[in-house]
Amino acid sequence: MVLSSAQISRDRRGVTKPCPRWTITTQEGKSEIRIRHYFRPRPKHGNKLFFTGAVPVIDSRTTRLVTPFFNWSDSFYRTNGLPNWMDLIRQTPRPEIVLSELAGEGASINMTIDSVITSDYGAIGPGAEYLAKTFCVTRNAEHDQAVSVRRHILAGVSAGKVTEQLRRDAAGLDFPYRPDSVLYYKVRRRQADVLLRAINNAPWDQFLDTLGYLRSQPKTRLRLVSTAFSGT
Repeated sequence: MVLSSAQISRDRRGVTKPCPRWTITTQEGKSEIRIRHYFRPRPKHGNKLFFTGAVPVIDSRTTRLVTPFFNWSDSFYRTNGLPNWMDLIRQTPRPEIVLSELAGEGASINMTIDSVITSDYGAIGPGAEYLAKTFCVTRNAEHDQAVSVRRHILAGVSAGKVTEQLRRDAAGLDFPYRPDSVLYYKVRRRQADVLLRAINNAPWDQFLDTLGYLRSQPKTRLRLVSTAFSGT
């Protein structure tokens, strides 16, 4: 079996969202999967981190080797054991792939960097337009969920009812799903869950500050710059 990997390296800009593409080839055929890596919102780490891509996964002037078992956190390798190959292979887009296939003649796993979003929010690579569009939808959904909660509070809704509405939003009970809006509402559900944990663990004033910060951020839009798409 041949196993390839790739490097991500930039001189002046960090990488906010890389998109590696894995290609698995065996005698039974070929399958591909794209994995988009970025720091998602999480509570208890300051309101800046309630936005996707607010912190680069790779800092400027650094190089990272990306392998099938890569983890963005250096501490992962100090606190976790070696990866289980069989478990990871079963998570591929073709669950029917078995170890005997990968051990066969001509089998290979190849990884390339399909596209990236840099720390100044430029999208580069063959899949740059799609990556930029999903990035915009994600950030705007996070923004809109905070705006929705803030409107309830300004209307005089109690903290208890705000918490209940966040539970409903996290479960997606009131969202009008449409084929073209699945990602948007999926992200709103995730953001509602993040805000729910925040309201349950942070002082009320701090929670209001977080909502105010998210609301104050401009909506993310696409702007064509030469051959790269930039989120502004």
